[in-house]
Amino acid sequence: MEKAHPDRTAEARERRDAGRTFTAPAYREELHRRFLADQAARDAWMAKGMTPEASAPMQKIDADNQAWFKPIFTRQGFPTIAEVGERGVDEAFYLVQHDPQDSAFQKAMLPALTALAKQNHLPKADLAMLTDRILSYEGKPQVYGTQYLKTMDRPGMRLQPTEDPSHLDERRASMDLMPSSDWTCVMNVVYAPAS
Repeated sequence: MEKAHPDRTAEARERRDAGRTFTAPAYREELHRRFLADQAARDAWMAKGMTPEASAPMQKIDADNQAWFKPIFTRQGFPTIAEVGERGVDEAFYLVQHDPQDSAFQKAMLPALTALAKQNHLPKADLAMLTDRILSYEGKPQVYGTQYLKTMDRPGMRLQPTEDPSHLDERRASMDLMPSSDWTCVMNVVYAPAS
């Protein structure tokens, strides 16, 4: 991804943000603080084998983040680059994406996120991931094949139901996603490594 889109690396984003003055710097820093807590909780959960029991601290962080950002985003809309910079927009995306089981709220954010992706301010791959997550939460087949499950009955990660599998890689390519077989390999290395 970094070779194909060097302008989307964290370093490139930070360089662009360094030249900006933000209209909501305290908002930007609060997003950053909450994003770091989100990531630390997920790292700890993964280190403990991603068991349901180990997810309690992560769920607590998610609930705290949701209680904070949902009223703000609902009232003011999704944060803008002018307000919080590219880093802030990216971190806000992760908080929305990690809002478990609230596809109605996530759907309400989709128009703003779609506009950001069209302006190259949000990776299309992120938009694809959130679209699939919403569909999966609603019990519908996903479009881009980004959502997997780890089940206890068999090893590895399993692709959740996906529409029109024969054209999946074409849809994935349109959203700057790697081929499905490569993504399955990544998911298994990251989330279900062999013992």
